[in-house]
Amino acid sequence: MNKNKKWYKTWWAIVIWVVLGLAFLPFIIGGILIYFVVKKLKNSKVKLALALIIGFLTLCVGGGWLAALFNPSAPKEKTTNQQQEQQEEGKLREYKVVDRKVSEQVLGENLDEAFEESLKENPAKNKELVLRLVVPFDIDEKDLKFTVGHIINEETSKDEDLDEITVFVFDREQDINSAYTVARAIWAFEGELGKVTKEIAKSNDRRNYKITWSIKSRILTQDTFSTEEETEIYYRYAEIYSDITEKEGFDPLPKLGEKDAPTPKKDKAEKITAEEFNISTSELRKILDRVSKSKPSEEELRIFQTYDDKLNEAIDEESAGGEKVGEEKIVKEVAVSLGISPKRLSAIWTRVFAWQQEE
Repeated sequence: MNKNKKWYKTWWAIVIWVVLGLAFLPFIIGGILIYFVVKKLKNSKVKLALALIIGFLTLCVGGGWLAALFNPSAPKEKTTNQQQEQQEEGKLREYKVVDRKVSEQVLGENLDEAFEESLKENPAKNKELVLRLVVPFDIDEKDLKFTVGHIINEETSKDEDLDEITVFVFDREQDINSAYTVARAIWAFEGELGKVTKEIAKSNDRRNYKITWSIKSRILTQDTFSTEEETEIYYRYAEIYSDITEKEGFDPLPKLGEKDAPTPKKDKAEKITAEEFNISTSELRKILDRVSKSKPSEEELRIFQTYDDKLNEAIDEESAGGEKVGEEKIVKEVAVSLGISPKRLSAIWTRVFAWQQEE
């Protein structure tokens, strides 16, 4: 380096000068304007007035300039609805909102404080929305979270005053008056209902909002559904086992708390079924286990509901007229109307009922 070269003329000093020039650009421009005003004008009062105006504007513009440079995220964080939408992988599935209720409650740590708040012109209120919606029966976890996140985003975009949202999700419209069959999602401060404060309700600050989930285990299972071929094998085994027990008598029921153990009749039914479908008995057992744990198809649920409704009608008639319910007759009638065998209808009802109890 040339020792005679002034330090302020070196390359690094030039870079610093450029950076400082950009950082304080509004102040430099303001200073230049004030200089020319003072230099060119002769009237001292006009010079002073213009200098003060330019100086004030320079401070305002320069302050904003520096804030933008050193704090790029300066736009006030009143968390937007878009920031609340779940960033889940998945796709939006078809859904139907079958019930929606909005309620408001004046906030206060106790009844007296809530009463005092209610007397104000604009009291702090916790505005809560409860939705019940139906989604496709084959929805998985990713699509579920994406779809519900989308719905919550839509609702909060339409009404920024919403403080809490609870979504109950079902896969059949006839179940909406019962506990949720798919999931429950809560959008609230820290993911919990009842934690909204007066400040949050008035400011609509959503920075600490999140969605908490309660999802049925069958939705969380990766292999939610069995294939058509596996289901066919399962019901064929049920028919064969039913034929064997009709001839040889039923197996004893397992003791309470014990699993259904293998029996000679079950072994026989497994062997016949495995040979019919050209698979091993071990592979058959895996299929039977997989189908029994998987979610029934929409068709199976429909068949179950049809028979269940018919049976309930017969029970109501029995209560009214004192007649005995003929279950076998009902099974045959429903099976014929559905175009399936009575044994398959019984097997479907047993499987769906067991699945509902498990859930």
